[in-house]
Amino acid sequence: MIKYPFILLIVLLGVLYAGEVQAQGSLSNLRSRTLLVSGGCYVLDSLTVAPATVLVRDARSGALMSGLLYRVEDNQLCFALSGMDTFQVQVDYRVLPYRMRQRIFSLDTMPLSKADDDYRPVAIPLPGRGIIQEGITYQGSFTRGLSFGNSQDLVLNSSFNLQLSGRLSDGIEVRAAISDDNIPLQPEGNTRQLREFDRVFIQLSKGKGSLIAGDYDLLRPQGYFMNYFKRLQGLSFKTEAKVPGTRGLVRADASMAVSRGQFARNQIRQQEGNQGPYRLRGAQGELFIIVLSGTERVWLDGQLMERGIETDYIMDYNRGELSFTNRRLITKDSRIIVEFEYADQGYLRTLYAMNTEYRVGESRLYLQVFGQQDSRTSLGGSLLSPEQRRILREAGDDIGAALSPSLDTVSDFLPYRVQYRLVDTVGVCGEVDSVLVFSTDPQLARYTARFSFVGLGNGHYVLDAEAVANERVYRWLSPDPQTCRPRGDYAPVIQLAAPQAHQLMTLGGEHRFGQRGMVQTELAWSHRDRNRFAQGNGLDYSGLAWYSPYRRDLMAGRDSTGWGMTVEGAYEW
Repeated sequence: MIKYPFILLIVLLGVLYAGEVQAQGSLSNLRSRTLLVSGGCYVLDSLTVAPATVLVRDARSGALMSGLLYRVEDNQLCFALSGMDTFQVQVDYRVLPYRMRQRIFSLDTMPLSKADDDYRPVAIPLPGRGIIQEGITYQGSFTRGLSFGNSQDLVLNSSFNLQLSGRLSDGIEVRAAISDDNIPLQPEGNTRQLREFDRVFIQLSKGKGSLIAGDYDLLRPQGYFMNYFKRLQGLSFKTEAKVPGTRGLVRADASMAVSRGQFARNQIRQQEGNQGPYRLRGAQGELFIIVLSGTERVWLDGQLMERGIETDYIMDYNRGELSFTNRRLITKDSRIIVEFEYADQGYLRTLYAMNTEYRVGESRLYLQVFGQQDSRTSLGGSLLSPEQRRILREAGDDIGAALSPSLDTVSDFLPYRVQYRLVDTVGVCGEVDSVLVFSTDPQLARYTARFSFVGLGNGHYVLDAEAVANERVYRWLSPDPQTCRPRGDYAPVIQLAAPQAHQLMTLGGEHRFGQRGMVQTELAWSHRDRNRFAQGNGLDYSGLAWYSPYRRDLMAGRDSTGWGMTVEGAYEW
C-alpha cells in the first residue's frame, strides 16, 4: 500500500513535466548539489523540491544516507540530528515548476517601523478621498425563470428590482429605484395606495438642491392657470437659495422629459343602476387604451372620488375600464367626469417646464413656463409617407379632413384575410369610380383596405352582414339616385393624427395680510398649434387671460367672541 499517495502524485506530475521540458529541448528538472553540513536546514533550490526524489549520499564513499536522518520541507533539506560533525554530502533531487509555499500579494504589509520594541505598520496613503458610503440601505429581488411547452420555444424570463437609500460623501443623499423586468406590469386599481412596478429613477440631493433622473411625477405649481399632472421620463432639478444682502428667497425648478402618456377627459354616459364597468376612450376616440396607473381623477356630481374597493371606485388600467362600488349608486341623473393619461403609441412627445419664485416676507412673485410638442418624424414606430405629409399640410387645423387612402396591393392571396378585387363602375349619376368588391378568387383578390367610420351619409360603403369571413367585410352602396349623395357611412381611408404643440406662460404676484387676507393677480399667455405640419397658415390659436382675487377677514370685536366678516371678490378675464 502506498503510504503517501499525494506525494506520489506530485512526483508523477513533476516527472511528466520534466519529460515535456526535455522533449522541447529545455533544461531538465533534475538537479545535483554538494553541501558541507553539520545539522540544521539548508536551501536546495528556488523552486519546490519533490521529497520522494531526494537522494543524499556521502561525498567521499558514495553511500546512501537513511531517510530517517533528514527531511524535505518545501525547498529546504533539514537534518534531524543537530551538533553533528561537519561532513560533505551530495544531494540529487528533482524540482516542481512552481514554488508551492511562495506568498503572493498585491500589497506587501511586511515592512514595519520599529521603535521601543513596538511594531507599527507603515502608513500607505491612498490617492483621493473616493466615495464614502454612510449607512446605505438596500432591498430588492432578482429572479430568473424558464418557460417551455410543446407548442412554443424556450423562453427566459428575468426580473430585477432594487431600492436603495443612504448618504454618500460630501453630504450627498441618494435614493434610487431600479428595475429590469421584461414583463411590464401595472398595479391593480382596487386599493387607495398603489405600488409602482415600473418606476426607475435615481435621486441625488444636497442641502436645498435635488436632481431626479428617470421616472417621476410633475405636479402643478402654486398658481391659478397652470394646472397639470404629468407622469414623465427625464430630468428634474430643484433648488432654493437666499438672495445676498436681502431677506428674499429664490426657489426654482426645471424639468425636461419625454411624456409617457397623453391626456384625455371623458364625460361618461351613465346608465340607471349600472355600476360599471364603463370603458374609457382616448383623446381621438380610441376604444382600446391602457391607462397609466395613478393618473386618473374621477368626479361624480362635482365631487372628487377616492380609489379603492372599500371606498368609491376601482380602475382596471390594462383594460381602461372604470367601476363604482356600492357606496356610490349610479342613476340616470349622475354626472361622471374622468381625467386621465393613457399610453400613446403615436408621436414622440417632449415636455419642458420651469417655475421660478421670489419670496420676501408675506409677498411673492412667480414666473411659470410650460410647453410640450409632438415630434414630426415619429409615429408609432413608423414614418409618415410623403403623401401623408402633404395631406396633413393641406388639412391645416381641420384635422377631420386629414384622411389618407388605405388601399394596398398584396402579392399573394391569403385565405384567412379579407381581400377585394377592384371593379370600375358607372354610378346612377353618371360618375365613374373604382369599387372594392369582396372576393375569394386567388387570381382577382389582390387588394386590402382599412375602412373608417366617416358618419352617416358621408361614405360609399356599409357593413356586409351576409358575407362569411374571419374579418369584417364592407360592401359598396350606390349613391341616392335622386340627390346623388352617398348612402353609406364607411370609406377606405384612415384618419391621420397631426402632431400638436402647446405652450403656456404665467406671471403673477401675491401678498398676504398675515392670517387676515390676501390679494393676488396673475396674467397668462397660451398658444396651441393643432397641426405642426401646417405652419404659417394663420390658424393657430393664442390667447391671454387675467385673474385677480381678493379676500379680507374683518373682526367686529376685540376678542374671539366678537363677530367677524369675510369679504371676497375675484375678477377673471
